[in-house]
Amino acid sequence: GAPAKGVGRATGARVQISLSPPYMNKKLYSIEFFYDILIVISERYSRSSMIKFIKRHWDYLIFSFFCVSIAAWFLEILYSLVIRCKFVLPGTLAGPWCPVYGTTFLALLLFVQKKDNPVYNFVKILVIASIVEYLASFISGEIYHHVIWDYSDRFMNINGRICLGMSFLFTILGYIMIYYLEPWLRRIYVNLGRKVSKINLVFISCFLFDIFINIFFI
Repeated sequence: GAPAKGVGRATGARVQISLSPPYMNKKLYSIEFFYDILIVISERYSRSSMIKFIKRHWDYLIFSFFCVSIAAWFLEILYSLVIRCKFVLPGTLAGPWCPVYGTTFLALLLFVQKKDNPVYNFVKILVIASIVEYLASFISGEIYHHVIWDYSDRFMNINGRICLGMSFLFTILGYIMIYYLEPWLRRIYVNLGRKVSKINLVFISCFLFDIFINIFFI
């Protein structure tokens, strides 16, 4: 029905501007390479088109944000059990979600198009994931005075908030999310139909209550 049509636009050609790949003629990871990518992004994603996209698909964006955040919470626990050999509750909130993953996924939905060159998308995901991770660490540390991770001893880190190794790992995860998880998540969204609105309301209510408890009582 109607939801399927709407979601189809969410991952298809959202902005009718053709992409010429001048960056493919430049040396990989050179200054000119990154400069050309920034030029393409600035030409492709205008403020008005982005606002229209968000207004048109806000219900899918909210639904995917919480689904990815919850899935990431369990993934973090699994990572702690397998790699660190101990049980650690991830995130700073009491609920079962890691908003930094959901936020990254939303940014990927907005800025990454599967029809683009895979190398271009990989670099774009690397930049997006690094920015979101840095901002999450900065907000948590400077505003809430809670250090959620510290990469000070890692190779090529920036203020201990991000490092090359973890950024590369999150880039691979982001690539998997946008190319393989997103189509599966979209099918769930379409099958739920109008139930998504009620599910989103429950998600938002619990999330806001969690934030309220975390700010005033924890």
